[in-house]
Amino acid sequence: MFFDDPFETVDAQISPDGRHVAYSSRVTDRWDVFVQPFPDGGPQVQITPEGGTQVRWNPNGKELFFVLEDTLYAVAVTAEPEFGAGKPRALFSHAAFRTAYARPRYDVA
Repeated sequence: MFFDDPFETVDAQISPDGRHVAYSSRVTDRWDVFVQPFPDGGPQVQITPEGGTQVRWNPNGKELFFVLEDTLYAVAVTAEPEFGAGKPRALFSHAAFRTAYARPRYDVA
């Protein structure tokens, strides 16, 4: 099993190039978004500095989206030479994003 850890992990999304997986995990008392190499695993990169769920890849593979409370955020990512993430920026807020579950309530086109 890829996620062989004691933490609750949901909503895994494989990157468009198939080299990384983004997911939400409850490592502490809150949900956060992480990325790991795929399919072999490896070090986690935490994407969310203050929590987040509902992770989705931009189809171009250069951006991740996630939700914190009722706000959709975007963060630029790079895969070369190693995976890295920029600072998340708020896009907009909507009550529909607020949910007790980490399952996405949106999609990226």
